[in-house]
Amino acid sequence: MRAVVVLAAASLAVVVAAPHLVAAPEARAPVERIVFATSGDLWLVPPAGAASRRLTRTRERESEPALSPDGSQLAFVRSGRLVVAQADGSGASRVAGVGAGAASPSWAPDGERLVYAQRGRLAVADPGRAPRPLDLRGVAAAADPAW
Repeated sequence: MRAVVVLAAASLAVVVAAPHLVAAPEARAPVERIVFATSGDLWLVPPAGAASRRLTRTRERESEPALSPDGSQLAFVRSGRLVVAQADGSGASRVAGVGAGAASPSWAPDGERLVYAQRGRLAVADPGRAPRPLDLRGVAAAADPAW
């Protein structure tokens, strides 16, 4: 019992002397931007009402934008293929292993994975791994997943 009391007192001393060692990480500020699709390109507009600006300008049709939870990345569909770019639209690249027909990307809360629909099925794309189809037994067709 004495050892438990001593250990508890020592733990309290650490918290009082060095609270940064046990403090939770600071939460990130909410992302203040809205991304939308129009005329086959993606645009950004601040919710405060500033002017919108074009993020993409390609010959391919882009739609269904989804900002990552921390606002650093943007997933979207480009001509039926799943693409991830920086939030400003730069550095766009197709997600490996995802074929044509991808739709409705949605980020995981950790910002590391995407769930998407493809031809009535759902799959999860993890970085550096092949997309993983989800088991939807008994479901005729799935669409519009949201994490």
